[in-house]
Amino acid sequence: QIKNSTMPPKSQENNNWSTSNPWMLFVYGGLSTCCGEIVTLPIDCVKVRMQMKGTYGKTKQGAIRTLIEVTKNDGWRALWAGVTPALIRQLSYGSLRVGLYEPIKQLFSGGKKETNAEKSNLLAKIAAGAFSGAIGASICNPTDVVKIRMQADSIGERRYKNTLHAFTHIYKYEGIKGLYRVGFPIISTHNYRLFGQPHNVQL
Repeated sequence: QIKNSTMPPKSQENNNWSTSNPWMLFVYGGLSTCCGEIVTLPIDCVKVRMQMKGTYGKTKQGAIRTLIEVTKNDGWRALWAGVTPALIRQLSYGSLRVGLYEPIKQLFSGGKKETNAEKSNLLAKIAAGAFSGAIGASICNPTDVVKIRMQADSIGERRYKNTLHAFTHIYKYEGIKGLYRVGFPIISTHNYRLFGQPHNVQL
C-alpha cells in the first residue's frame, strides 16, 4: 500500500481563502459591501430624493410614492444612479474597514492575537471599530459625495454626465473641500455603526 504523503491536509489547502489570512479580510470586506450596496442602492436613492424635495421647493411625499415617481419619470435605471462611485467607495471603504479592524484591535490589545480561549477587551474592539471606520470613511468620502450628487441630479438641472465628469466638475468649481463636504457627519455615522462590529469570524 502506497501512502500519499505529498497531499497537504485539507485545512492547509484552504488556508489561503480563510479569514485567518489578513489579506482575505480586505477582499471579503470589499466584495461583501459591494453586494450589499447593489441590493440597497434603490432604497438609498429614494431616501436622497425625499431629502432633496424640500431643497427644490417641491412637496414632500412618502417612500412608495417617491419610488413610483422615480421609475415613472426617469425609468427603473434611475434607482441605480451613482452605482459606479458607490461600488468604488464600497470596494475601498469596505476593504479598509474590515481589513484594518483586526490589526488595530490587536494593537490596542497590547499586540496579543486573540484566540478562541480568550477574548479582546471591549474597549479595544470599540477603538478598533472607530479607527478603522474613520480611516476608511476619510479616504472614501469623495466617492460618497459624488454618489449622492448623482442620485439627486435629476431633481434639478442635470449637471453630471458620468462619474468622472462629476469628480472633475466638483473639484473644478468647489475645490478639494467640495469632495469632503459632510465628512465629519459621515465618519461619525459609520463609527456609531461599527461599535458592535462582529469579530473573529472564521470561514
